[in-house]
Amino acid sequence: MPDGPDSTEKTMSQQFDVTGSIEDLRTGAPIEEGFRDGSGNRVDGLEAIFPIISAQEHPWQPIGTGFFISNNGLFATAKHVLTDASGKLLPGLAGVETVRRENRIRIRDVIKVALHPRADVAIGFLFDKGFSETRQQTLNKQLRLTSRAPVAGEKIVTLAYPLGLVISDHPGYKVSLTTCVSEGRIEEHLPEGRDRVMLPSNCYQTSMPVAGGASGGPVGFGDGSVFALNSTESPAAACSFVSSVVDLLPLRIPNVHLFGELRAEISIQELADMGLVIYDE
Repeated sequence: MPDGPDSTEKTMSQQFDVTGSIEDLRTGAPIEEGFRDGSGNRVDGLEAIFPIISAQEHPWQPIGTGFFISNNGLFATAKHVLTDASGKLLPGLAGVETVRRENRIRIRDVIKVALHPRADVAIGFLFDKGFSETRQQTLNKQLRLTSRAPVAGEKIVTLAYPLGLVISDHPGYKVSLTTCVSEGRIEEHLPEGRDRVMLPSNCYQTSMPVAGGASGGPVGFGDGSVFALNSTESPAAACSFVSSVVDLLPLRIPNVHLFGELRAEISIQELADMGLVIYDE
């Protein structure tokens, strides 16, 4: 995706201008290439999916998971990951991006958040310090979205970062990352939502366990395209609920540089129409 978010919209201080090396990267299953990228190729999920943290208290710990839907830092996650109980955006949000080829991570501010008014979905950007300073865009892996959906009984999978990861705020630190892979099957499609409060929009009931911190993580099926993201788990009923990525399409991003021009706003649907967000109808 050309260019990136307008750096003048960044209202937070650059408190996350730190990097760290990866001490150990463990996965619960061989799912590193279990998703599809923008070209339809299998993609390293560990570079396209990242923990989201709120750095208001120390040590920093993840509060959920996000995943890139374009190659310039645009990401999707669950709305409740980014908001408090009253629906207000949490302060000090950042994403912890893994760069496996360099054996390090980058901690980047979350900016330009857009929340869906009903569905448990949201979008935002990870601030690109390099683009702001040099106009050289930092490229990242991205996942392919789809409006297609698995039928009842079909297998699904998610990759996310569980709670408990502790991240230092000092340059030159090391961090141990552990991912959580979970599998299950679709039980029911709920196009009108599960209820009026928690999930009033298009969602699915599944048998897939969703660990704490996995909220917002991508849910794939079939060829590895992402049809939903993790929302809530109901341990008593031994089921979970995932929200459809279709509800991402109307969300609008303000002040985006596109092909050398500054757009006042643009929707995910428009970016998909341009081929910048890969979305299969």
